Amino acid sequence: MLPPRRAERLVALAATTSLALALAACGGGSTPSGSASPSGSPSPSASVGSTTRPEGPWTLVAWTVKRSDTTVEQRSARAILGTFDPSCETGACELTLSPAGADGTYREPEAPPGDGATPLTLPFTLAWKGSTYEGTLPFRVGSCTNAKGELVEKGYSTSTSMSLTFVPPAASAPARLHGTVTHVSKGTPASRKRGCTDFTETEAVTGVPTGSVAATAVPAGEYEGSLSTTATTPKRLAAVGSALWLGTMTVAGDAAAPTITGLARSTGPLTTGADGWSAAPPAGATQCRAPDGTVVDAGADGTETFGGLHAVALTKDGKPIFAGSWRLRSNPNAKGLKARCALAVYEGRLYLVPRGAG
Repeated sequence: MLPPRRAERLVALAATTSLALALAACGGGSTPSGSASPSGSPSPSASVGSTTRPEGPWTLVAWTVKRSDTTVEQRSARAILGTFDPSCETGACELTLSPAGADGTYREPEAPPGDGATPLTLPFTLAWKGSTYEGTLPFRVGSCTNAKGELVEKGYSTSTSMSLTFVPPAASAPARLHGTVTHVSKGTPASRKRGCTDFTETEAVTGVPTGSVAATAVPAGEYEGSLSTTATTPKRLAAVGSALWLGTMTVAGDAAAPTITGLARSTGPLTTGADGWSAAPPAGATQCRAPDGTVVDAGADGTETFGGLHAVALTKDGKPIFAGSWRLRSNPNAKGLKARCALAVYEGRLYLVPRGAG
């Protein structure tokens, strides 16, 4: 759906150069700029969706599961807000998926695009193939960021294809979609010389009618956390709109008293409110990065805050995917100050996808 984006794990929390650029790689890493029931039960106040096909507003979540130029496990997620319009009155037939997000795009308002980025606004035509909906967008020209952090304008032509399987609603779950999104990026003769090598990226994608998952869904188990950055201090750490993979976050305890352990490996209680689940675990030891690039273990005290975590979609096997806000303030301690580490703050839209999904 949207142009592919590369994200690596947020390891050192303070850097001397842009984290998004430092962690992206070209040619071996180039990049274009709980349980199913009851937590997966449909919301009593929202439609569970058509029993025969996707139609109307849907929320999809996609995350990288494979890249041809490097070994990846589960990587950063993104939300896709779209509206399905069938070409026939009833039954399965060709669909048009149109943007239903902010400013005529597929993006959530809480996950703005980066400065200078051109978010996708084209509709996606999906043909009915008897058991799946399939379609491909034509090649689109975009920039490449190479391993040196250099922006190569018009460095890539990228084609995106999608294959989706529809699952009708059931008593314990709303209608669902699951499938894959595949991006094929090709460099030009000039851009390849600068490190923009060809690659193919595959994402798993799942979705539900927007608002159809119960607001009472409770996080449980291990999640892959990823961030769509809205701000950092200092600004050079990551550009707005950067996709950062945070690694594993764990929710333990029972539904009445869940706890969450985040990037700083400190555990705190999750409390529920009108906008979802929130937490502010105590400070925990985190890494920091010295001006010379050296990673200093336990060189900072990291304080995380989680806000408004709520289920926005379901995995193929019915487990809720959560979204909300996240902020990390990494303050150098005596060890970090001795190494000349600096304060680092990250904040943005957090996505929690059950570990191993896809």
